[in-house]
Amino acid sequence: FNTIYNVSRVTARGKHGVINMQGEEVIPVIYDGMFDYFKYGMTRVNLGGKRGLVSHTGILSPAIYDDISDYGKIDFILDDYKPDSVIGAWVKLDKVEYLVTSDGLQYETIRKSGRFNIKHTYVVRESKKKVEFNLP
Repeated sequence: FNTIYNVSRVTARGKHGVINMQGEEVIPVIYDGMFDYFKYGMTRVNLGGKRGLVSHTGILSPAIYDDISDYGKIDFILDDYKPDSVIGAWVKLDKVEYLVTSDGLQYETIRKSGRFNIKHTYVVRESKKKVEFNLP
């Protein structure tokens, strides 16, 4: 059991999900794979070769992405080189990397940056795409 979020990963018939302390299903037991730990209340899931995000309270983003390389507190730089941080995820869809934020905004990666010595810092620009990504 995860004592911070009071949930536990469960496995049945080779599929994974999450239950709470009362034994109630929080995340359906439908996923082919699931990371064992929650980071900033989120963890990655795999379904049919695609990736998604779930939280300790429900599904954040359906399994539609080709890859999710990092999630949680994300450091990035906007077009105007203003450093910022959000709760979100770095995702890849159709060979394009995006930063998806907890409020549903999606930013396209322009280039990776080694400036400021911050791990996972990217220069991004706002994309017109709105994505399904909902924090509780």
